[in-house]
Amino acid sequence: MLHKYACAALLLATAPAALAQTTGSVGIGTATPNPTAALDISATGKGLLIPRMDSAARAGIAAPPDGLMVFQTDGRKGFWYALSGTWLFIPDKARAGDNLGSHTASTNLGLNNHWLSNAPANANGLRVDNGGNVGVGVGSPTQRLDVDGGVLARAHAPVGNQGAYLQWNRTGGDGETWLLNQQGLGGANAGIRFGGATTGNAVTEWARFLNNGNLGIGTTAPGQKLEVAGQVYSSTGGFRFPDGTVQTTAAAAGGGAGDNLGNHTATQSLKLNGQTLSNNGTGGLHLDDAGNVGVGTATPAGPLQVNGERINPAGVGVDQQQTLGSGSDFKVGASQSFTAGSSNRLVRVDIGLFDAGAGQAVFTLYQGAGTAGTLLSTQTFAISNLSYSSTLVYQSIVLPTPVLLTAGQPYTLSVQAPSGRIYFFFQSGNPYAGGTAIPQGFPGTDVDLAFKTYMTTPAAVESVPALTVLPSTNVGIGTAAPSQPLEVAGTVYSSTGGFMFPDGTTQTSANRALTLSGQNLTLTGPGGTTVALPTSPGDNLGNHTATQNLKLGTNALVGNGGSTGLSVTSAGNASLPAANAYTYAAAKTYSITYGISDANPELEGAGAYKIRVPIGQGEYIYSNYALRIPVHLPQGATITGIKCYGQDTDASTDLRVFFISVLPTDTGMGAPGSYSDAAFSSGTPGYAVLSFTPTSSRVIDNSRAYYVLVDAKSTDCAFGAVRVTYTVTQTE
Repeated sequence: MLHKYACAALLLATAPAALAQTTGSVGIGTATPNPTAALDISATGKGLLIPRMDSAARAGIAAPPDGLMVFQTDGRKGFWYALSGTWLFIPDKARAGDNLGSHTASTNLGLNNHWLSNAPANANGLRVDNGGNVGVGVGSPTQRLDVDGGVLARAHAPVGNQGAYLQWNRTGGDGETWLLNQQGLGGANAGIRFGGATTGNAVTEWARFLNNGNLGIGTTAPGQKLEVAGQVYSSTGGFRFPDGTVQTTAAAAGGGAGDNLGNHTATQSLKLNGQTLSNNGTGGLHLDDAGNVGVGTATPAGPLQVNGERINPAGVGVDQQQTLGSGSDFKVGASQSFTAGSSNRLVRVDIGLFDAGAGQAVFTLYQGAGTAGTLLSTQTFAISNLSYSSTLVYQSIVLPTPVLLTAGQPYTLSVQAPSGRIYFFFQSGNPYAGGTAIPQGFPGTDVDLAFKTYMTTPAAVESVPALTVLPSTNVGIGTAAPSQPLEVAGTVYSSTGGFMFPDGTTQTSANRALTLSGQNLTLTGPGGTTVALPTSPGDNLGNHTATQNLKLGTNALVGNGGSTGLSVTSAGNASLPAANAYTYAAAKTYSITYGISDANPELEGAGAYKIRVPIGQGEYIYSNYALRIPVHLPQGATITGIKCYGQDTDASTDLRVFFISVLPTDTGMGAPGSYSDAAFSSGTPGYAVLSFTPTSSRVIDNSRAYYVLVDAKSTDCAFGAVRVTYTVTQTE
């Protein structure tokens, strides 16, 4: 113990400035230390230097007593003191401000009606009142979060149908509050909505985002990514479609692709706004403001009017043509391309051709140049031109349904014979610039058929009422102004069942009683109803049985459109016009047989007639002999068969028969017709019957000379007779 006191005495002796007082205080640099301090240091130009160490040395002090202080030389440099075994840092308040540091609060932080602010001298920042309301820029917040600027968030209650929301309010008046809030508790229509609110919290919804990403404007259940219940307006830029195209103006009625309603279910009435529901912009369904429906008309006369189209023949004319025909060719079919000169309906085609044994042919119309395009029309027709003609003649083909063509586009017409052949008129050198004949064995590939196309003009297509229903419930067929419950402008036809009358009776056949008195005709029907028939030209006596004589006066019974016919004199004598002015009800068939006496052959050998008539140089090229038999038939007769009866004497094909026509001229007989109408023996010795039907010149034109040529090619042949069978339709 003595060494401790000795050290203390030595310390006091070497430090004359340290004085001890009887109060227990020690003073350094002062003789009167403060009695409340255990150590009072007073100095000028000097300070107190406490122990200095790094953070590791400080942390190494075990169980530091409260109040122990050191100066840390690394990390967070400064004074540290111990409290309850924990080291605490003393911050530089004047220079860095209050720093709560990294610590765990052990009690609530009370602002005591002050701001949490970056600039404490200003009344701004965060303010918390005694009720726990937080204000941002608001000194007296009234809600859990009250932000100066009109944003108000309320989430103190569980989220219900209203949910959490943000509200903007400029003055607080009705119509000046806007709302963004969560809507619903989940499900199909849950999402976020935007709308307006009144001071009484009445909400009007304007738009909604669903939880599937769909946005609806004016609807609470949008079915698409964007659904607008109302008009969408683009002031600039227009609308872009999935294919990248942009539309800046509304499509005109009947133009472009049109609105595509797609596959959907309408949720409200569709307003046409004066437009038409149409497939291609021409015609269609029209509704007026009164709800009247028009089909094919924009001005329906009543609740329903259906119009059809009628083509006025006066408005049909030639559109394309090639009228030259310097040659004809013998083919089974031909095609010709052409270019439409206008965008109208094709109703008829004329083609230069005549029959060469086909009888009928098939007409087809294709889109594009060639027969590989879309088929537009087809029909089978009978060939009306049956006689050979060296001058151009046309076959008219009326389309069963007119076809709308487009100006400047190519099309192809084709005529094919299922059997037999056809002569076509053509012109070489491609005189028609809008197309060409498609080669099917024609001489060369630079030819055009002789043809004409007939198309309508816009004025030729007339809209006529087909069915009309008036507000009075009168129904008209063929008329737009029916005056009766049902009025038909035309004939009413019952294919089965007939007509039922008010008394319940049914009539299946016309039943009219006709009374003739002088020039007046009276028709009496069921029930005694009498109607006086007009006596002007064109009286229709109908299907009836006359009950008295019919007086013609000075008139005649004539055909439709005719001017001559059956006349009866006052004496009862009947007078008919020229014989060729009327025909048989059905064609009559006759045969005529020509024998040896008609040919004046030579008599030679044992009772057998041998052919020994020399062949003319201009008739046929053979070195032996032939027999020429003149044929005389009525004008217009049609040859249906020729039979030659003879005998071939050996195994060669020696007996032959031909039908020939010659057109005489003032300078000579002219060239003979085709030798293609012929028959030959089979090459078997013995009697033979050679039969054939001519295909050329089979309709008799008596401006020509006709004969049968029987030919023995190389050996003698016996000849018996020739029989010609023909039909006539009128007397000569």
